[in-house]
Amino acid sequence: MKELHVYQPANCIQLDSPAVNPTVRMLLTVLYELQHWLKAAPIVSRDTENGSTVCLLFRDCACTGEDLCQMFGSALADLSPRWKADLYGTEPCSQEAVWYRFAREEAQCWIRESTLSGRQAETIQSLCLCLTCGSSHEAEAVQQLLQAMDWKRGLAAVEWKCGDSLGGESGRELPEPGLYCYESVFECPEAEACLAALSLEQKVRLWMAFLAEGYNAYILNYSVMEHAEFPHPLEDADQAMALIRQKAEDWNTDPGKIASIGFSAGGHLSGAMGTMGKERPNAMILGYPVTTPHKGAGLPYPIPGLCDKVDEHTVPAFLFATYDDQLVPVENTIKMGQALSDHGVPFEMHIFQKGKHGLALAKQFCSAGYQDNINDSVAAWFPLCIKWLETQFHPFPADLENKIPTAQEAGVYSIDVLLDSMWKNEAVRQTVLAMMPKLEDPLYADFARTFYLRKYNEYYPEKLTKAQLLALDDALRAIPVK
Repeated sequence: MKELHVYQPANCIQLDSPAVNPTVRMLLTVLYELQHWLKAAPIVSRDTENGSTVCLLFRDCACTGEDLCQMFGSALADLSPRWKADLYGTEPCSQEAVWYRFAREEAQCWIRESTLSGRQAETIQSLCLCLTCGSSHEAEAVQQLLQAMDWKRGLAAVEWKCGDSLGGESGRELPEPGLYCYESVFECPEAEACLAALSLEQKVRLWMAFLAEGYNAYILNYSVMEHAEFPHPLEDADQAMALIRQKAEDWNTDPGKIASIGFSAGGHLSGAMGTMGKERPNAMILGYPVTTPHKGAGLPYPIPGLCDKVDEHTVPAFLFATYDDQLVPVENTIKMGQALSDHGVPFEMHIFQKGKHGLALAKQFCSAGYQDNINDSVAAWFPLCIKWLETQFHPFPADLENKIPTAQEAGVYSIDVLLDSMWKNEAVRQTVLAMMPKLEDPLYADFARTFYLRKYNEYYPEKLTKAQLLALDDALRAIPVK
């Protein structure tokens, strides 16, 4: 931006403040407080011409230059030894470009304002903060970190390699749940906030192991933090279960073979779904779960116990935990198993002697680089769980013949027979073309004739609705087979 204009010095502010060593947490804290003050979350990008510069655009905001400098001048100057900060904006009345530079010299920081006319700007709007990093590699890591930032919670979840690119600073004190590291503006962010900060893609990767076994995975973003008062999370789960069963056919899911799964505090919610839910799953998987009444220790509201909620309507359960767990004592799992046994509810339970809390799959690829997050014995829970699920849901059927029946074999024209087998019938052609006129073109027709119409409709440029498909099917069935 500065290359396009010739700026004139307009103002220079000197502030006394002790020098500090800039860190990743300091960077996030400054930006978190800046966006909160401006009431505008930034749009993060990287300069295409200068690959070592990360840009943050704050739209729809305005402030006085004096307030901005007094509030954030020293903090932005503190960043300059590692991330040189330049701030650009526009003076709303004259539409003149404004440029602020921040620098530190020992115990003093300098803020230099420049404008095209040399006149000091009273108000600026549409701010763009440019951070020049030491290399394009570091800039890429900073961009990834800031784009992952949950500005409301002041927390970012990123790939572990991003932390390595930033000098190993990114959240090594917070490896839970293992596959991702966290960086926060707060010293000890709660586990619920960490999980909420994961992007959808990151959450899906946590469940890839189940996806690989042929299970669909649905991720519940339930109420946490100030919204977590029970039963709000359970109400979220009930709504999600009802939606999954409502959409079961469209989402290729068996509504009678749904298991809930959760770990730690999430294990409590999974257990609540199976014991108290209005829309219960068909099985529940509880990893080192909280099952006794609990309050404090990172939970914003008290949660009820599960053991006394077990009855004859409770769904079958798979439980696992470790004897060494210091955060959620193993008694939580043992008491839950006893309650299930007392009420005749089928369950399988595995207690592993060694292993800390929060091991998840306990595999190297989700260890976050920590040796004590790897435990071959505890890792056995996953194949054991898959075997248990097979006893509950039985193997998925694979006895269908991968062949589309012809109209002659089926004895009827329909949207479920091979289109090629009925395309020569003129009445069929006209009926189909009335609903799918693009099949007049051989480019479309030749491809469609290898399918049945119900399946081909997924590729048709102007996809028919379910009602239109059924109407087409009724019309085809009314035509005698020749």
